[in-house]
Amino acid sequence: MSSLQKKVLLIGNTGVGKTTFLKKLRTGEFDLKFISTYGVEVHPVDTGKIKFYVWDCAGQERLAVNKTSFYEGTDACIIMFDTQSTESLISIEKHANLIIKSLGLIPIILVCNKNDLIPSYKEIHKEAIYISSKNDTFRELMLPFLKLEKMLLNE
Repeated sequence: MSSLQKKVLLIGNTGVGKTTFLKKLRTGEFDLKFISTYGVEVHPVDTGKIKFYVWDCAGQERLAVNKTSFYEGTDACIIMFDTQSTESLISIEKHANLIIKSLGLIPIILVCNKNDLIPSYKEIHKEAIYISSKNDTFRELMLPFLKLEKMLLNE
């Protein structure tokens, strides 16, 4: 177990797969059933060097008033978008600006989910890490956290 602990926000529009991503990472199970997160759920993810406490925030558009109350003490952020949702892609800048305005310059990682649903794989955003919560292995799903680990440890 890691002695270093960090808080990470997982944000993005409703339905991009934030909760499904974390469930697959933690349990290996993929669930097609959509159950919307209400408020925030906190899940531990341990890379071996850092134990991340991932705050899985409900779709940002639903929490416009109170969402920044979850941001206090955040060390890094993952913004997730969906290959099937142009709206979620367009919202990246809005989410990033809110994080920067609320927390200053902290590490932010973009994660594109559902890349298995693109008929012919193509890069949508060159800075993003591409995953498929449905098909990817534990190792592949850990990539965003391993990248954050390197950023936070200046490796």
